[in-house]
Amino acid sequence: MAILKRRRAVTSPIDTANKKSDAEFVKDYLELEVPNTIPWKTSWTRPGTSEVYSIRLARPANLDEATLEACYTLIETTSRGDYEASKLRWRPDHKRQEMRLPDLRYIIVRRVGHGGSVSETQEVNQADEATNESDNSNSGNNGTIDTDQTAASAEDVCAFTSLMPTYEEGHAVVYCYEIHVSPSLQGSGLGRVLLGFQSIVAHNLGPPVEKVMLTCFLSNERALRFYKHEGFMTDASAPTTRRLRRGKTFVPDYTILSKAVER
Repeated sequence: MAILKRRRAVTSPIDTANKKSDAEFVKDYLELEVPNTIPWKTSWTRPGTSEVYSIRLARPANLDEATLEACYTLIETTSRGDYEASKLRWRPDHKRQEMRLPDLRYIIVRRVGHGGSVSETQEVNQADEATNESDNSNSGNNGTIDTDQTAASAEDVCAFTSLMPTYEEGHAVVYCYEIHVSPSLQGSGLGRVLLGFQSIVAHNLGPPVEKVMLTCFLSNERALRFYKHEGFMTDASAPTTRRLRRGKTFVPDYTILSKAVER
């Protein structure tokens, strides 16, 4: 009689990544440096100035409502016009709901001040990480929040990107859901730093993760130029102009871009 051995279920790297705490995610997927990519850091100084900004990663469940609303306001400021000009339209409730998808990871940039040291910024982020671990131990509840401190920190949100390890068309990818920089910081190089973090995560997730993907409105010509400068190309899954029944023509108002993982 043959004795059948039970096979161990294969764990997807996507599932593994999405189960990690914020601190584990940073350690395993961001702190490991990748060639030809700006390394992960918890602070950023605007070139040519003494303006210091902190950088933190967190799930939506580990962010207070004021911070999420500050991110929403940044989306509205930079992109509402593109949404309104598209078939998607601007739908506040839908956008807020999407921003709270549990597997999203936010990388948030906050203004620290002028001449603040890196060590001071790291202390801010270490405190945030401690809060995250406490939140995780409470099954994702945010617990008691100092509303005065929350409001102050939310006002300092000046840029963010959000990402999710997921599957698209059967391919394992890192999907960049959002990347927004306040008008006062556009052109400073901060967008390139945030976009680079997406590539670091994709690289460190390892095979079978193939690429970083994102969606961009065709009306946002500046963003399209930026993405293409950073190595993104039109993805095979991007919609194309095509003839429909009864002679109508479908013309997309957005495209899907991707950048292959270098290994």
